[in-house]
Amino acid sequence: MAIKLEHTEYGFVKDKGQWKCYCTTSVTQSNGKPWRPSSYGKTKKAAREKLEAKLKKKALELEQTEQSEVAKTPKDINISNTLVEQLKIYAVKKQQDKHLKLGSIKDKKDLIRNMIEPYDIGKKQVNEIQRSDISEWIAIIRKKSGENRCKKAYNVITDFYTNYYCMTENINYPNPAHGFKFSVQKSKADPMRIFDNDETALYLKACEEMGERGDILQFILYTYCREGEADTLTWSDWNQGDLIHIHKTWSKDENDKYFVDNRPKTEDSDRFIHLPVQVIGILNSRYMEVEGTALGKPDSWIFPAVKNKTKPLSESTTYNRHKEALRRAGLKSNMRVHDLRHSGISFNIRNSQVDCLSALSKQAGHSSRAITENIYEHVLDSQHRELAEISSQIYTTVCPWQ
Repeated sequence: MAIKLEHTEYGFVKDKGQWKCYCTTSVTQSNGKPWRPSSYGKTKKAAREKLEAKLKKKALELEQTEQSEVAKTPKDINISNTLVEQLKIYAVKKQQDKHLKLGSIKDKKDLIRNMIEPYDIGKKQVNEIQRSDISEWIAIIRKKSGENRCKKAYNVITDFYTNYYCMTENINYPNPAHGFKFSVQKSKADPMRIFDNDETALYLKACEEMGERGDILQFILYTYCREGEADTLTWSDWNQGDLIHIHKTWSKDENDKYFVDNRPKTEDSDRFIHLPVQVIGILNSRYMEVEGTALGKPDSWIFPAVKNKTKPLSESTTYNRHKEALRRAGLKSNMRVHDLRHSGISFNIRNSQVDCLSALSKQAGHSSRAITENIYEHVLDSQHRELAEISSQIYTTVCPWQ
């Protein structure tokens, strides 16, 4: 709280027959207001001595105030070790380690401020929190803010203990946030929609009819990358063959403005993917048109904006082109651009003759095969039924009662 009474040097000015001595650098007081003290004297020396006495008196007052505040604070409370402060530190650390984007850290700060800081648990020392404390806090938050919001706030705490505090800071401390259950259901407002084989053919035909305006849509469907990952590709990301580097995407800054983020959604989203011949053909055609020009430089966008070619294609333009392709193909208009990614992955699962799920998972940027299995479980169910039918036919050759 105390201010530092520092200045580079004293300044002097003649004022109404006296010398005015002042500090050349103002200081900010605890109330946020600047303070630049001055004193008057018949001589420079006298004015300076008065100013130094004033500064000394102010410094003494501040020191006494600071000691008084320290006395009021319980000595056994370490403010920096409270759950709230440690969560803030951990969020910043994750961002610095490139595990969190600006939008994510903003969300976490909001959760900490609104869902944890106002409650008793936020003021407790991280090494004193017990499961009973977490349980009581969950009961309050669940009743006040609902199951979904409660789980998001809980995830902030369990991530801190599971992946940081109990792993690196205090490995012998039992994780107080482990194992709490939530009955959170996925939102039904925007469910996954997937093209079947016939719809995929109709959509690709519509994209082909649109010419180069449909290239971005074909790219997403064939490679099942995320929309922002496709929009922000540059020619340096492509090896002029069957390999492309996915490592950028759209993000929002603290003012909710879009910018190209060199860190994709997750660590596993930074990946090299092998391209099917259809995509290689699209890229070759586009590169031949710009080769030798400014638009063909390594740092130029593969899919540039319509008006300003120095910027990447915007999500809104990609969305409008997607809607046009759906109209041309006579397909339902409720398909999102992101559903092209789901449709591409599902198409490969349905039509591959071998188990390609692990390769699909890595190509899609998922952190594990299990995540891919969980997301596309409904597609795999049909494969399991087909496998059961094939097994039935095979075992008829050895079954003793057939």
